[in-house]
Amino acid sequence: MSYIYTMYLSNYHSQKVKGHEAYKKHSLFTIKLFLLRHPLLVVHHMVLLTVFMPITLQVNDFRRRIDTISTMLHRGLFFISRKLLKSAFKSWNDADVFAVSERLLSSVHATLATIVGFIIATASSDVMSDRHRLTNEFVWFGAPYMAFDIYAMYLSNYHSEKVKGHEAYRKHSLLTIKLFLLRHPLLVVHHMVLLTVFMPITLFLRTGLGGDFFIGCFFMAEFSTPFVSLGKVLIQLGLEDSWLHRVNGVMVLLSFFTCRILLFPYMYWVYGQQYTIPFHKVPFHLQLHCNLANLTILAPQIYWFVLLCRKAYRLYLRQTRSKGQPAHKDGSKTD
Repeated sequence: MSYIYTMYLSNYHSQKVKGHEAYKKHSLFTIKLFLLRHPLLVVHHMVLLTVFMPITLQVNDFRRRIDTISTMLHRGLFFISRKLLKSAFKSWNDADVFAVSERLLSSVHATLATIVGFIIATASSDVMSDRHRLTNEFVWFGAPYMAFDIYAMYLSNYHSEKVKGHEAYRKHSLLTIKLFLLRHPLLVVHHMVLLTVFMPITLFLRTGLGGDFFIGCFFMAEFSTPFVSLGKVLIQLGLEDSWLHRVNGVMVLLSFFTCRILLFPYMYWVYGQQYTIPFHKVPFHLQLHCNLANLTILAPQIYWFVLLCRKAYRLYLRQTRSKGQPAHKDGSKTD
């Protein structure tokens, strides 16, 4: 709460020194202007106060420390990477810096998720009953990341549109938030489902049940994220025609298809092996809601994989055409 008040005071005095008439003294109107100017930051802190704080108070000190460490790590990484990138790449604008910083944040978390998922999955001898202490701990660790990553994606989108000169992006507002949600609905829904569905089920609705093997497999689905992020960074560096970008593109397709699509039949196969059920009969031995949940998760993965394949095909066609064309002497890029 004190931080929100500090932000308000900072905003009030910054506007007051500019001579704005409304900021002669504190009032409900100046509070309203502050809320309109920084809606996402205020909402972010209020969610932490009203959602994460009550939940966190119900767990032990160790888990509260996990939540604190996660929040500090992800915020700190995002802040430090922006500062370092600005000093290292003087020609980059805010859009470039925020985009690469957000990708770096996602890659670090995805790497941690993959490692933890591998440890959990390989330690499970019984896929239905075995429990691993890392499962719940990493879910607690990942919750602040999911909330903060939505904010980081919004900032990346905001600055990328702002540098294009769009009128609506002169300052943060409810309109810029709305435009972000309309531009990236699937990504936002993906994060919100993990926060509001996956997290409560994993932490509170599995009393007496195991199944940590399957949760570990879902963690390993993040294996493809660093390759996707690296591809964006290489384009940012002007290396989209390099051999490294081509190799990374192959790794993106292979890792995404393996860890996000083949993962589902693999989990069904492992379940069938343990209970000596033929692979094609496994879905009929599971409850309907289990199959529906898997289909709900699988559907957007297939959609994203199709988009990746289309993008790879367009890149292949562009590079094929450019082979017969002379290189641009001024170093400009064609698309």
